[in-house]
Amino acid sequence: MAPALWTVLPSRMSLRSLKWSLLLLSLLSFLVMWYLSLPHYNVIERVNWMYFYEYEPIYRQDFHFTLREHSNCSHQNPFLVILVTSHPSDVKARQAIRVTWGEKKSWWGYEVLTFFLLGQEAEKEDKMLALSLEDEHLLYGDIIRQDFLDTYNNLTLKTIMAFRIHLDVCQLRRVIAAHGFSSKEIITFWQVMLRNTTCHY
Repeated sequence: MAPALWTVLPSRMSLRSLKWSLLLLSLLSFLVMWYLSLPHYNVIERVNWMYFYEYEPIYRQDFHFTLREHSNCSHQNPFLVILVTSHPSDVKARQAIRVTWGEKKSWWGYEVLTFFLLGQEAEKEDKMLALSLEDEHLLYGDIIRQDFLDTYNNLTLKTIMAFRIHLDVCQLRRVIAAHGFSSKEIITFWQVMLRNTTCHY
């Protein structure tokens, strides 16, 4: 009789533990279903996730403008602003643009402004170049320059300068940045832009 008793007791204990396991599993399933049914997405939409992040800009740049344009978007209301990246020594290239498509201030009845984006010339360059840039700026008023070195590695800084001009000076205007344009390319660009503008309005 004793061995039979010891055989019944473990089976009853395992049955009891199985019942408790099923009960706990049922309770956990109920809690999960209840949580999923809550309108928690409304709470998530109102959370400012940036609160959980502490970060600093990888590279904070604070370059200043040493030359600014004479006429800008605050004085006029251009349809398009073209920002052409240029090197301080590319005087002939800038002049070629000025006497071709850059000379026109109105394209098919739409006002256009063209500016050249430059950095500072390296210190070893001839100082006469800096003087000619000042004269060029006084004569045409279309040069925008910041005080970073105008090198290949700093082309990103020139792009950031274009964004600053777009946001601070020419807000809500159409702005394109380019490294030179031929007259054929600019005419093709205008035709596409005017076609899209006509379709949207």
